[in-house]
Amino acid sequence: MYAQVTATNGPLKAPLARKSQPQAVRAKTTRLNTRLFVKLALKYPARAASSFTILLSLKNSLKTHAYLLKEVLKVNLGFALYINLIESL
Repeated sequence: MYAQVTATNGPLKAPLARKSQPQAVRAKTTRLNTRLFVKLALKYPARAASSFTILLSLKNSLKTHAYLLKEVLKVNLGFALYINLIESL
C-alpha cells in the first residue's frame, strides 16, 4: 500500500522559499547602571568567599536598608553589587 501511494505522488517537492520579512526595529532603551564594583586585593580572604556569602553578610550589616541590595556577582577583581534603585545611592 505504501509503495503505491509514494509511486503515484511522484517526487517530493522542495518547500517554497519564504520571503524574509524585515524585522521590526526596536527602540533603544537606556538602562540604568545599578552596579557598584568592589575591588579586593588578591590575597584578601573575602575573595575566596562565594557571592551568596557576601550578599548575606552585607544584608546583615545593612539591617534596615538590606532591601536596597539586590544581587552580588563575582567578577575578576572582586565583586559587583547590584542595587534596586539608582536613587538609593
